[in-house]
Amino acid sequence: MQFGTIIKVSNVTVGETFMLKRLKEIRRKKGVTQIKAADDLGVRISTYRTWEQCKNLPNGQGLALLSDYYQCSIDTLMGREVLPQGAIFPFPIGVVSVPAFGRISADEPVEMVEAIDFIEIPITKRDSYPYAYFLIVFGDSMNNEVLNGSYALIDPRADVRNGDTVAVNINGQDATLKIWHRTNNTIVLSPNSTNPEHKDIVINEASPEAEHLRILGKKVWAMYPEK
Repeated sequence: MQFGTIIKVSNVTVGETFMLKRLKEIRRKKGVTQIKAADDLGVRISTYRTWEQCKNLPNGQGLALLSDYYQCSIDTLMGREVLPQGAIFPFPIGVVSVPAFGRISADEPVEMVEAIDFIEIPITKRDSYPYAYFLIVFGDSMNNEVLNGSYALIDPRADVRNGDTVAVNINGQDATLKIWHRTNNTIVLSPNSTNPEHKDIVINEASPEAEHLRILGKKVWAMYPEK
């Protein structure tokens, strides 16, 4: 049985507009043309030009490609290392916005509801998990680590090991947040709650139910919204 992500994330932030304003300068220092850069990156020249013209923003994958290609940090791409003294950002320094793609149950698996929003997080978190996104958690089966109504930051590319908290899609529609355990031919999704009514979900890998099981990503951080 194979496990993998089933949703794609475009991690576009307000701060990336600064990266676009420096892209032409960084490219020229590298000594390449727009055509060569686009070809090397595997994108259309028209797409690349809109990045330099600040008419469009690359998604999270595009940002990672640019960072690798020009061999510079994300901070450099965004212009944070070259701002003149006293320069003012139009958003709080050290804060960026990450998309929230839906609501996920921490109790019994239920249909994940799409509720697109953008949540501000520290730039260090986004840099550590550039492909991560938020899921809004409801229920109390994980309240020892994620409170009802919290935002769980999910990294779809993180390695998952026994004992990690993961967002799991059960049957293509229903999803839940649980602690992951895999032993021999059995998968166990465990609660972490003060409520004793919540029990393990045990799935045999030979059962039809296991065929549709997918890990959406590992919970790497959580925050409770300010009221």
